[in-house]
Amino acid sequence: MFITGLDKDNKINGFYPLDMLELYKELPTNFINIDEELHQYLLEKQYKIEILDETKELYTINDKDLFIEVESVYQEMPKSEVELLKEENEVLKLALADLDTQRQQDKLDTQLAIAELTSALMGGE
Repeated sequence: MFITGLDKDNKINGFYPLDMLELYKELPTNFINIDEELHQYLLEKQYKIEILDETKELYTINDKDLFIEVESVYQEMPKSEVELLKEENEVLKLALADLDTQRQQDKLDTQLAIAELTSALMGGE
């Protein structure tokens, strides 16, 4: 059996197994009790309970029609300072690699120009 947290619009916002409640620091104040079969069904999509029966002690799979699918809204968490620094570090590494490649090419071009100049000064040998 599960305690199923509900938000102010009766949208499901969490499942809490009854045999593990001691692991949670906070439990929802607005909730319903559901069985395992209904829990598995409700995991498939985002739902809200359309009509909340406050006298009902346990919702089962037979009550699945009381739940309607709602659009799931994914909110991306802002990146932490560490994540931002890692991304910046990767950009800087790529920039350094590009600069090193260009430096290597410039060095080869300079060596080739020196060799050609030396060859011309030596009489084209």
